[in-house]
Amino acid sequence: MNDDIHNNIGEAIERAMKSFDPAEELLKAEIKPTDEIEPPKIALMIDESIVSTLGNIVTFIGKAKSRKTFFITIAIAVAISKDYVFFFFFSHLPKDKQTVILFDTEQSKFHVQKTLLRICEMTGIKEPNNLKVYGLRKYAPAERLQIIEYAINNTNNIGMVFIDGVKDLITSINDEEQATMIVSKLMKWTEEKNFSVFTVLHQNK
Repeated sequence: MNDDIHNNIGEAIERAMKSFDPAEELLKAEIKPTDEIEPPKIALMIDESIVSTLGNIVTFIGKAKSRKTFFITIAIAVAISKDYVFFFFFSHLPKDKQTVILFDTEQSKFHVQKTLLRICEMTGIKEPNNLKVYGLRKYAPAERLQIIEYAINNTNNIGMVFIDGVKDLITSINDEEQATMIVSKLMKWTEEKNFSVFTVLHQNK
């Protein structure tokens, strides 16, 4: 395991534990029968089936060349344009959750832009003002994670976040500590920011 990643995780856990008051957080976490809790709003549907809702996580898993990126392209296209519908794909993002972010961890800038241009062509929008696309291939796993977290914390009105290559945010998918850290981040972001996150896992032999 990369020593820097291990140290960063350990330091983050230590800092969190020092400022963590379990008594206070227990009060915040309590759910009562009288609480008025709204059901999660729908983000994306295929036909009459709900694919994602705000505040939840969706993971696409597939082998190489299984059209995962194409599926993401369709989902983003319908999300950023109310006028665009692809067969049975429909977006239901509310007005205050119209921003979509795509983070690509694997492709070159050229191919990431190619994906972006395909989305623009599908929607007929030359420069979508509610879509942010970032190519993170050149960064180390810990740097990618920091960039993504910064973007999430400093972008308004996020409705959907796509991470194409979530495994590239850590050094080993078989490391339980790192895997738990990433899942915890995803759950924290979606709960606190109330957006839908789509992650892509590429299958290997």
